[in-house]
Amino acid sequence: MSSSKVAYKFSSAADIKRVLNVQDEAKLVQGLTALRNQLTVKYGESTLAPHDDRINLARSWLQAAPGAQNIFEIWEAANSRQMSLLSLVIAVLSSLLNLLSFHYTDHGLAQPIFKTLLSPQWMHRLNSYLGGSHTELILVTLKLFNSMSDLASGRERKAVLEAFAWEAKALPKLLYMRRKGKTDDSMDILDRPDIRTLYVLFILSFVDKSTSSSVKSAFLEQRRDVFTSIFKGLFQDSYSLVRKVLEVCWTGIWSDSKLRRTTKINLFNEPTLVQLVKLYVRGTAEGGEPDHIPADVVHHFLLAMCTRPGIGLCFRDRGWYPREADGEGELVETHAEAFDDRLKQRGSRVYNKILANVLKTLKVNDEPRQQELAFKILMACPELVAGYWSSAGLALEPRLSSKWIANISFLGAVVSLPVPQSSFLLHDDAQALYNPVPPPLANVLENIVPSANIKTHLSRGLQSPSALVQHCSAIALAKCLMKYDAVRHSFEKVERALEEEEEGQWAKRRREVEREVRKRIPEFQVVVGFSQKLNDGTKSLGTEAATPTEETGGSGTTNNPAKAALLAESAQRLLWLYHRCLPTLVAEARFDVGKLLLGFQDVVACTDPEVTVTTAGLDVLRQLHVLRLLRESDQFSWSGKAGSSHSNLYTLLKVFVATEVSAIRIAIASLLSDVLSASIIFQHDSDEISLWLDSLPTTKPAADEKATVSNSAPLTDETHGVIMFLDDCVQRCIKTPYRYIEELQLLVSSSTGSGHATHMADFYDEMPSPLIMAVLEQLGAKLKGHLLLPSDALAITSFVRKLTFRLASKLPTLGFLDTIATKVTATIQEEHLFPEHPSMTAAIQREAEFLGSNLRRLRCPSFGPYIGQTVSPGNLLSRAENIDSEDDNAKKALAFEVVNWLRLVDHPADCGHIVTVVRQLYRPALKDFFEHLDPERLSLWNCVRNPEKGVDYLDQLSFELLWVHSSDEILAIWTCRQALVDCLFKRSVDSTKIKRALRLTGHMLTFCASDNRDGLIRNVLQVQGLILKKAKELLSCHDYLDVARYYFQFDAVRDICFRHVDDEIRQGLAELLEAAIDIFRDDDRQLISDITSFWAASIAENVEHLDEHQTETALLWTRYSGINETVALLDSVMLSATINRRSDTRLIEELLNIVAPILSSNSISVTLSVPRLLQAKRILPSSPMLESLLASALRRSLPLCHDGLTVVHSAGGDNALADIIPHSQRRWSQRLHSIGQVDLTPTLETHDWSDSTAEIVTNVLYQQHSARSTVVEWLRRRSSATWSITHLTRVLFALFDAGYPATEDPEFILPYFSRLVRAIIKGKSIRSADVDGTHSLCSKCVSLILDTLPTLQTQLLQLVKQECQLLAPGDMSLGILAIGRRLTPSLSAEVHELLNLLVDIGLGWAVRHFSGDKGDDGCEVLVELAALLTPSMLKTHLAEPVLVAVIQNSLFDENALHFVQILVSTAQFKPATVNKYLQSIVQHPHLYELCALSITTEPSSRDAIVSLLHTLFYLHPINTCQPTHIEPLRRLYGGSLSLSDRRLLSIFHLFESTRKMSAGALFTKWASSADAASSSSLEAVQTLDPTRVLKTCLAFPNRRHLHEHVEDVDFDTSLYDPVFVTLLFAQMLWDDPPSSALGWVQLFRTNAVSLIIRALSAEDESLREVAFAQVAALYRCLQDADVQERPHVLHILNLLKDVFPSYPDTVPRIPAYSTLLLAHALRALFYPANFIYPLTARFLLQRPTLDPEDVPLLFGMLYSTGDAWKKERMWIVRFLADGMVAGAEWRVLRRRHTWDLLASLFQIEQRDVGLRRGILEVLANITCNVRATTSLVLKNFLLAWIELQLTRVRSDEGVAWIKILENVVAVPNAAKMEAATNGEWRFALSRCLFSLVASSSCSENMFLLAVPVVLRLCLLPGDPIPHLGCFFRHSLSWLASIEKNIHIPQLGRLPQKFDLHHSAQKRLPPHSASRLYEVPDADSIQVWGKCVETLWHISMTTNEMCPEWDELTARLLVWRSIAGAERCLVGEWARKEVLRNLSRV
Repeated sequence: MSSSKVAYKFSSAADIKRVLNVQDEAKLVQGLTALRNQLTVKYGESTLAPHDDRINLARSWLQAAPGAQNIFEIWEAANSRQMSLLSLVIAVLSSLLNLLSFHYTDHGLAQPIFKTLLSPQWMHRLNSYLGGSHTELILVTLKLFNSMSDLASGRERKAVLEAFAWEAKALPKLLYMRRKGKTDDSMDILDRPDIRTLYVLFILSFVDKSTSSSVKSAFLEQRRDVFTSIFKGLFQDSYSLVRKVLEVCWTGIWSDSKLRRTTKINLFNEPTLVQLVKLYVRGTAEGGEPDHIPADVVHHFLLAMCTRPGIGLCFRDRGWYPREADGEGELVETHAEAFDDRLKQRGSRVYNKILANVLKTLKVNDEPRQQELAFKILMACPELVAGYWSSAGLALEPRLSSKWIANISFLGAVVSLPVPQSSFLLHDDAQALYNPVPPPLANVLENIVPSANIKTHLSRGLQSPSALVQHCSAIALAKCLMKYDAVRHSFEKVERALEEEEEGQWAKRRREVEREVRKRIPEFQVVVGFSQKLNDGTKSLGTEAATPTEETGGSGTTNNPAKAALLAESAQRLLWLYHRCLPTLVAEARFDVGKLLLGFQDVVACTDPEVTVTTAGLDVLRQLHVLRLLRESDQFSWSGKAGSSHSNLYTLLKVFVATEVSAIRIAIASLLSDVLSASIIFQHDSDEISLWLDSLPTTKPAADEKATVSNSAPLTDETHGVIMFLDDCVQRCIKTPYRYIEELQLLVSSSTGSGHATHMADFYDEMPSPLIMAVLEQLGAKLKGHLLLPSDALAITSFVRKLTFRLASKLPTLGFLDTIATKVTATIQEEHLFPEHPSMTAAIQREAEFLGSNLRRLRCPSFGPYIGQTVSPGNLLSRAENIDSEDDNAKKALAFEVVNWLRLVDHPADCGHIVTVVRQLYRPALKDFFEHLDPERLSLWNCVRNPEKGVDYLDQLSFELLWVHSSDEILAIWTCRQALVDCLFKRSVDSTKIKRALRLTGHMLTFCASDNRDGLIRNVLQVQGLILKKAKELLSCHDYLDVARYYFQFDAVRDICFRHVDDEIRQGLAELLEAAIDIFRDDDRQLISDITSFWAASIAENVEHLDEHQTETALLWTRYSGINETVALLDSVMLSATINRRSDTRLIEELLNIVAPILSSNSISVTLSVPRLLQAKRILPSSPMLESLLASALRRSLPLCHDGLTVVHSAGGDNALADIIPHSQRRWSQRLHSIGQVDLTPTLETHDWSDSTAEIVTNVLYQQHSARSTVVEWLRRRSSATWSITHLTRVLFALFDAGYPATEDPEFILPYFSRLVRAIIKGKSIRSADVDGTHSLCSKCVSLILDTLPTLQTQLLQLVKQECQLLAPGDMSLGILAIGRRLTPSLSAEVHELLNLLVDIGLGWAVRHFSGDKGDDGCEVLVELAALLTPSMLKTHLAEPVLVAVIQNSLFDENALHFVQILVSTAQFKPATVNKYLQSIVQHPHLYELCALSITTEPSSRDAIVSLLHTLFYLHPINTCQPTHIEPLRRLYGGSLSLSDRRLLSIFHLFESTRKMSAGALFTKWASSADAASSSSLEAVQTLDPTRVLKTCLAFPNRRHLHEHVEDVDFDTSLYDPVFVTLLFAQMLWDDPPSSALGWVQLFRTNAVSLIIRALSAEDESLREVAFAQVAALYRCLQDADVQERPHVLHILNLLKDVFPSYPDTVPRIPAYSTLLLAHALRALFYPANFIYPLTARFLLQRPTLDPEDVPLLFGMLYSTGDAWKKERMWIVRFLADGMVAGAEWRVLRRRHTWDLLASLFQIEQRDVGLRRGILEVLANITCNVRATTSLVLKNFLLAWIELQLTRVRSDEGVAWIKILENVVAVPNAAKMEAATNGEWRFALSRCLFSLVASSSCSENMFLLAVPVVLRLCLLPGDPIPHLGCFFRHSLSWLASIEKNIHIPQLGRLPQKFDLHHSAQKRLPPHSASRLYEVPDADSIQVWGKCVETLWHISMTTNEMCPEWDELTARLLVWRSIAGAERCLVGEWARKEVLRNLSRV
């Protein structure tokens, strides 16, 4: 060491010792200062290296001076005035503890220091320092306390918690002792903490996530005020401390699921939250870090705690409904009006009271975070909204201020919250039905329109002079209306679900809401005035600037286009919402909705580009609002005029053409469809309107209107002319509609073409609108009168041409359109046109020609070369090349100029180049360009086809255009056909558009058929097939069927379908049917059922006269026939077939190919006649398909799983049980169908066997007894080597399984048997090699042969032995082991010799298996091998390597451990060998990890390891019971009632009895935590979990005995073992009783004394004696104890003492109610905060003695009138349930008629779920007792009472009722009950059970529990149970439901495995309260199988066979194949009986 006045440097323990021995105080202070500095660990050092210099120094020091005694000597020598010295001493100790906490190996060095500090001497000093005035001393003392709390990651916090002086008066002042003076903002307070920070950290350490839940719970219950005090002043702390506090609160408290939620909520109550909310004022970054914002931290903390239902402070409530019961327990009224009355009188009661009060304090208008918090709380808790508005007091009086804007915005946001529709459901109903009672009116209204004078405020807001106020008010009102609309729709949804009428409660409530909403919103005239004022102000928008005036809001609205647009949009939205939500309110006002269309014209007329860009989006919204309003209004007239000379129709059409917004076009189209469909013009077909709209012109005129072709008139705006013309036509048609209808009929009748008139008359409903006649008439009239401009004439003619072409997609034929085309041509004669403009005249005439060419192309798409002069737009192209690329308007105008040029020329040259130019100028103009291409002059495909990309410009093309331009060459190309379909489906389409496309393509079929153009017909059918295929993908099933049905009604299609066609058409038809019809869908096949029936009849009638084409066509349609029809046809054809007709053979083969795939499906129940198939077999002897069908038919005539093989192989590999069961039922229903006499000789003589051949033989073997002799005879002649092993195995298994003929000589079987065994040996145990089940079937077959042929057993066994000897070392066959297991019952020498060989080979395999990789089926091999182990066969030298391999490599594998346990218990190991294995296990490095303790469940390996240890210890106890073997088991023992802990306790008992020495010294180090150790027996007792001990006391295990052997009794593993607790308590009283008051308190707080008192009511007398002795010893020790509660404890013990006789020979059993009361009273004495404390204390103090024959506290608590009456009633009911354990307790209950009181209470209380569950638990415990159950049934009419309660079963009580009924069936004496009731008790029980199963609240779990109860009932003596048929019907329904979730194992069977988990087995009655609500796993296949087996057993108890027996038997066979014969003995018996009855002679 080097020392000076400046510094010290310590390098060894000697240096430290030298400094600490200095007598000079100054030097000592310097030395301690240096030591403190050198040992200090800074705040940021989270980890230290194991060899850090500081740690090494501390280790060397403490090793030299254990416990740092020299430091304590300095501390003891110092006086109270040496503050600096004291501070340094404490600081050094704090640094030492901090250093030694980092590594586990150093904790032992810190323990002596810690223990010394905890002693009263030093702890008193430390506590006194905190009350002093020396700041530094307080600071270091708090550091030391923090170090003590953090020692070893908080392992000693419990001791610190108990030693710290929490009651000291000076502690609160520590929270105000912050560091004074100016501090550096960048300094972290956690790095240099002040006193407050240290004290806060110390408090937080007790709730940190590293603290155990028990310590947290104790701290928070006892020191809640201390913890909550840290939040006072938290808003003044630094960011890092705030974050630390909130992080610990979340991770340590809220994230700890073991802490009670009540405790958490009591901490974070309203005062605490108010303190946290104060942090919101600190909303800026602190400490120089941008993200260090305290407001953000607290905000996220509160969001997590307050806004997630079910988490934190946020409870799940009932939404808009009030709580179910009020504070006095009264039921909530079920009538709607009663709700509202209560709300008016008292206000709604909610669960989230804390959040409701916190909401009041949040300033939503000042701070955005608080607003977000309030909003999300209201979102999570909609029940708080109603009460929030009155409490928050938001200022909503309109004024231009930020606070008002924030308030009104928050109101709108809250109102916009979604409707809590989930609250409308009955949550206690399993089916989630709607509540028949609507929520209270007040709650609904407050969530829509708050009542705080909202009508006045919103009205004034809309009339405010401020535009911003108007806008905010309008938005708020709109949100209210939208919320009302959502509520209205939700109520209507509930009304429909409940099927209410007009007077229903929900309908009535909806009308009440509407009435109240009308009262709370502004009048409609206010909204109209608001809108009109804005319209007046925006009329001049874009034309002239307006000055600020009062009329426009005083704010210059029109000078600001965006502001004006915003307000206008809000106004239009309000108008629409008023019309939508409150039409009756609107109807009362005078308002012309048509005037709203004026705004459309204003928007279209606006030319200011800046205004347009600024308000474009808002203008679109305005227009959409208006259009929606017009759809909602019934006052809108499309023919009316609104302030202009044009009609509303004109305006709508004008906007439809002018706008480029698709949403507006869709809205206008929908509006026109609605309004015009009601008129006579379009009432026949509203969908036709879209054709008229699509035909309107979209071509824009040239920009300067001068760009014309020579000699042509200028092209003006076409839209105006066409729409004016169309509007005029509509007006004329609507005035005289019938005239035009008659003209339309005349035109139809005059249609040219053969038969067109008659045909069109049949389809008059598909005719176009009569408006077409008005259009034609007016076109002719205006042309004749020269009333049209040339440009308008061209535009109208073009419109008529496009309309006529589009109508072709609607009409069934083109004759009518030909007539229209002719009339158009006649109308536009040259003399009626414009001779002064020849180019325009030619263009108009070309339109007529264009129309004719389109119609011709729809008939026949021929395309010839155009002969004529071509024209090139040279000038336009040069202008396009020189145009400014930035001028979009000019480019757009030039693009349309090119389009207009195209219309005026005859034939353009270089069309592809022109398309490219137009695309570059303005791509949307291509649509108009393509529209004007004449298909007979120029093909559109030449312009759009791209050799590399396919087809370009699909976005600008339509299907109609592409189709009319398609030639037969184009349609022959697949890419072009696909492009057509892609063009049709490029946008969303509906069924109408698809129908039009199909109709358009269908015209070509009509005319191509007459020209015999088969190739073109094929191409058209292929296109139609692609369309239907795509439609099938996109449309719903219903819509697609509608489209397909429409298509197959086409005349042309039906003509093709009903005639013989050649190869080309048949190819197209085949592709069409494949795309359109799904062969496996009945709905699809029904579409063409008439066609398929026609062809089936044709085949049947003309089978001998069909040519090749007829046959092929007929077979094409036969594929789509129904399976019944196809099978009948095949049967008919085979009947009439002869072997000499090749055509018949061909037809049969094709029909077989069609039928076979369908019949192979398990879902098909149809089968072919076996005799007919046999007849066909003679015709087609070599047909594999026929052989497959014959095998399938024979297989279907047998039940599924008749052979017991795995269901996966039998059913085709499907492992879904829900799919297999229907198949099994179909197979079962066909079992009695006769197959006739089948001669197997031809089949057996087949040279090459297939799987179908083998199946035919095996199926016939099962059905024909005579066939077995045939097969045997054939086997004699057959060589075994030439046969497939698979086929051999199947035939032999069927032969011996069906019944081997007893008269046959079996010698022939030997070579076959040898081959089977060889196959098993070669298969080994590799599962992948047994995909088809051959090896497992070989094993079963060998076992069958051995069982069936006992006379050959010696020879057969010799063959098996010879083959087994060939197995290589390490190889093992699962199949051969299975054979050995079947032979174990035999005692012959041959069997014994074979089994010896198998065991030797198996043990060799096991060594290699456990030493290396484990195979997939290793577990199954181990199970089979374990079944062969017997002492006589097991060789020790072979078993030892197995044991070694398992211990070293597989100690984690419970299957391996179980196998070794069987091995150990069977082999004869020497004592030394057993000791070696024990040492290997207890010293295994992973032993404690594998055997980790768990309260709820045990690790899979723990029980297996302990079981092995238990077996090893009991082999040679004298040698195994060594202290070195026993001591490691202490850490494994958990003290619980689990099987492993009971086995360990048994080992400890064995040690004591063998060694004659106590194990008590061992348990002085026991602790409830495995990684800890106690220093004394007292500390061991204190480590017990009080909650767990109390649970053991309440659910005391009466079957536990003191000296019992370890039995597989099913105890609750979460309970402590009372034997262990009692013995540990006795050891504590003997060795180390408490010596201080604190020690006694801690002892009693463990509840161990209460448990010992409860043990006085145990059944075991020995346990009672031990408990009585411990109570006596405790009584003696308490005489001198210095504890405040001593008199009270002695009083309780005196009461207990007086119950016993003075000098009892044996300890009598006290009724459990007395001991339970005393246990509760004793616990409450040391937990005085418990509500039961004053009640038990008063009860015991009022009585001099305790009456054990009385129920304590019964009437006082059951009918309590205090404030906590509900809690007291619940407690006494649970007390009654806990105490009812035996007959003595029943006598006590009967004396007070307790059950009668509870039964009446159960009937009254329908809503108190907890009380009802408690009473059912009492009843469950009562029915566990024979005398009690008998008395209740015979004297108290229990069954009648239960039957009355089951008239309405709650879903959460069904399981409990079934278990109680099972108790009643199983517990009493059945003979006595039968004699006393004459059988009525059984009938009453059956009615109760059947009522439960049939109730709507029944669940799968209830059904599974009820089935075994019904079986018990049916097996009781007496008359048969009636009404079983109804029970079976419900049972089958539930079975089908369960089967949906169950899948069969991959192998098709349950794997063989050890029975490891005994607790998983079904628990037998009686059922006590502790497990009353446990349910089985409904998804388990074992549970399903046992249920099926039980139901089948029930069906066999009836006198008559029930119809459901068939379905149950089919299921039983499936379960037998899955479970195997050993697991399902009933199923195997049933299978054998089925086979016996299936045999035919």
